[in-house]
Order: sequence, then C-alpha cells, then structure tokens
Amino acid sequence: MAQMGYDSAEKFDGEDACPICLCEFEDAYQLESCGHLFCRMCLVGQLESASKNLDSFPICCTRGRCRAPILLTDLRSLLSSDKLEELFRASLGSFVASSRGTYRFCPSPDCPSVYRVADPHTVSDPFVCGACFAETCTRCHLDYHPYLSCEKYLEFKEDPDVSLQDWCKGKENVKSCPVCGYTIEKGEGCNHVECKCGGHVCWVCLEFYSNSEDCYNHLRSKHGGIA
Repeated sequence: MAQMGYDSAEKFDGEDACPICLCEFEDAYQLESCGHLFCRMCLVGQLESASKNLDSFPICCTRGRCRAPILLTDLRSLLSSDKLEELFRASLGSFVASSRGTYRFCPSPDCPSVYRVADPHTVSDPFVCGACFAETCTRCHLDYHPYLSCEKYLEFKEDPDVSLQDWCKGKENVKSCPVCGYTIEKGEGCNHVECKCGGHVCWVCLEFYSNSEDCYNHLRSKHGGIA
C-alpha cells in the first residue's frame, strides 16, 4: 500500500487545493494509501472530529470518491500519542455500536475491554476481563453467577431480600423480630431470644419486651415455663 502511494504521487502533483478546506495547501501531507494531498492540519481536524463521532468510521480519504482507508502509519504521523489513543477508543466504540449487540464493553466503569455476547439459548462461559479482572455473565451482563440462572440472579439483584425469603421458607427455627424485622434463627436454648435491635422476644408468640425479666415472666405466665 505504501509503494502504491509513492507510485501515484506524480499523478496528484497537479492538485492545487485541499479537498477539506478547498484552499491552497498549507504544510501539504500525502496519504500513504492513495497518494492524495491534504493540508496537514485539515487531516488532523478530520481525525480529531472522528474521535467524537462514531459514524466517522472507518476513516477514509475524502478526495472525490476515493474512500481509501487512512493507514496506521498516517495516524501515527499526524496525531500525538494521547490523541491516537482517543481515536482508537472511539474506533472500538464504533465497532461495538455497529455490531448490533454482538459485542459489548466490559461493565466495569471506564474499562475498555470488549466481549462477545453469548447466545441466549446456550450455556455460556464467563467473560474474565484481562484489564480489570471482573467476571461477567455473557448472557445477562451482570456479575458471573455459576449456581443461579440469569433470571433468578436478576430477581435477587432487584430485591436482595428474595434470597433471604427463599432461605427462610419451611424453617420452623427461623422467625422475624416483631419490631425491627430482623431475621432470627434459633438453634437451641430457651424461648427467650434477644434480637440485635436490643429487644427481648418470646419465641413462642413473638411478644416483644424491653428487658429479659419481663420476657421470662411472660413465658412463665402464658406458656408454662421458659423452655
């Protein structure tokens, strides 16, 4: 491609106006791929503008109907390293956007990595990001959840109490504090239970007391003992 550019240089020696600004060349620059001439700053402006417009990719020569791609060697000659990095990121964003959902960015904030979206009807492997090390489910795009379906995990994410409610179902030794709602699991001991909120609860009927003595008196009078 570079040789083609050099060979075609004579063909475009007659060009007397930059196709971008339509003025005489100022610090003329010849593209490697096709040999067309432009003002250097006009090309820089085209490239910097492309960094802010995803529809600008692929970046091509704008002389007539040429549309030859602007090569990496030109990009390196025209842009600083920071601007080149910005252009590469924009190019990647354009690729992801044009894939129509086939590819997605890593969900970690500001992470530039890209992964391929899994077929929703197949078992998918996680995407392990090489940049931020996050593990992402390639079907639902949430944190990887090897022991739960995407549907169930999404339900838990939307309502974290769902998992606790599922765990409590059918367990006779699990109840909720009548005041604060905290889940209490009673493994052994008497029917007087002290909750994390500081209250004293009768395990039998869930009456609530401010001190242990009142709770014990209730157990003796209403339930025939504390056991």
